[in-house]
Amino acid sequence: TAEDRVAILMERAPATVATLLGTLKAGAAYLPLRTTDPTQRQRTIARRAGARLVITDSTTDHLGRTLALPRLNVAHALLPSPGARLRDLPEPHPDQLAYVIHTSGSTGVPKGVATTHRNIADLVQERRWHTGAHRCVLLHSPLAFDASTYEIWVPLLHGGRVHVAPPGELELPNLIHTLREGQVTAAWLTAGLFQLIADTEPAALAPLEEVWTGGDVVPPTSVERIHAHCPHTDVVNGYAPTEATTLITGHRTRRTDTGAARVPLGGVFAGARAYVLDERLRPCPPGVAGEIYLAGDALARGYLGQPALTAERFVASPFSPPGQRMYRTGDRARWTPQGLLDFLGRTDHQVKIRGFRVEPDEVHDVVANHPAVRQCAIHVHEGRPGDRSLVAYVVPSEQTTFSADRLREDVSRRLPNYAVPSAFVPLAALPLNDNGKIDRRALPAPRVSAGAPETTRPPVTDDERRLCELFAEILGEDTNPVAPEQNLFTAGGTSLSVMRLCALVRREFGRDLTARQVFTTPTPAALARLLT
Repeated sequence: TAEDRVAILMERAPATVATLLGTLKAGAAYLPLRTTDPTQRQRTIARRAGARLVITDSTTDHLGRTLALPRLNVAHALLPSPGARLRDLPEPHPDQLAYVIHTSGSTGVPKGVATTHRNIADLVQERRWHTGAHRCVLLHSPLAFDASTYEIWVPLLHGGRVHVAPPGELELPNLIHTLREGQVTAAWLTAGLFQLIADTEPAALAPLEEVWTGGDVVPPTSVERIHAHCPHTDVVNGYAPTEATTLITGHRTRRTDTGAARVPLGGVFAGARAYVLDERLRPCPPGVAGEIYLAGDALARGYLGQPALTAERFVASPFSPPGQRMYRTGDRARWTPQGLLDFLGRTDHQVKIRGFRVEPDEVHDVVANHPAVRQCAIHVHEGRPGDRSLVAYVVPSEQTTFSADRLREDVSRRLPNYAVPSAFVPLAALPLNDNGKIDRRALPAPRVSAGAPETTRPPVTDDERRLCELFAEILGEDTNPVAPEQNLFTAGGTSLSVMRLCALVRREFGRDLTARQVFTTPTPAALARLLT
């Protein structure tokens, strides 16, 4: 029935897109679940969203069994016979719920953003999609990541095509191969992935007519590098939180934009409004920093089942007729003299990791409530510009029996993989400043305190030496040697580090490594043996 939530627990495939269409045609709303999330998190999201059904495929049906919901496996679904009369379905109301995507919550509980048909239509009607460049858009984002809204509905509702990437984690070589096939005309890349391609395979984007990037700060040097190698590819920096339906601003960069300190967020989409306001909701003049507030038909209904949080973030607009709302983003910015939004950071502690919003408070709650932890602090570590990860500094309940590996394993059962700290650093006590607060500047770098490798022997082969140098480059330790037995992840490495390492190994050794191989053999010594 109308607005029933249907959990979608499927791998990326053409049948998945058809399932979303069928769900919406039936009047229900889809609730995408990440197949890689811990079972407990999947259950929590499905329960809090009031899911009535879970739809699976042949590879995820075993995961669906754990949700205690009626289950439909599309691999076994019966198709209507040719000529069969299908039941007439009512047209959904524009303000009817279309999907619910969950983001990290500062209270320790994921919050579900309730998005309507009107919100999607507002995104799709933006004139920037009328360039003809979006005839075939690559679908490679997880359905539970709001970029998939652009990847699916912008091309389909303009009569175009969706090019569905292979299921599972998309290895960088496979992504580049897909782009070079020449069928895809436009794609969305998170800022981190865009930077990685710009650094390692910039010409890979040449077949695209447009590439949109964002979700975090986009380095101007990466944009310049893509322009230099892909002169016929337009690069657009896009911005919007999930609460404003994927994208609400865009800045089309130019090859002549060199030496800029930042890439602007750009101008606002037609039908949307953006304000930069001070703490008293007064507009800030150009050049003066304030908080971004967004308004218009792109604004989601709010947070599903959380009226207090909705009222806190979706506030009455003093610039519109009564009943109109603004969304308080928590992003700081200023207007440029050209009327473009210039992003300056966050007003709170929220961070972006691999394009996903992460509230450190949610991670803190999970780690701090573990019986092996007496105290903890969650800190954002940035080994390389744009490559962020979380580090958990913990004071163990029992120093002698503490195991960082066991703690990581337990935490990974409750948090999505992108929110699991890359390093768990045991300390005798958390450093405090004169006011009794945690002195974050005194927290040791993760690779210093994550436990030295079992041996600090020097490299014994040329392959080990070259791999140690690559590890140091990736970890931002260019001036400090990395030992052959150093574990990439206990030193603060992330999944983006893995992709970067695979690309560098391909360049230096002429060999292809998979992400799975790096995860199972994450030291220079082990990888050297693998490459021999």
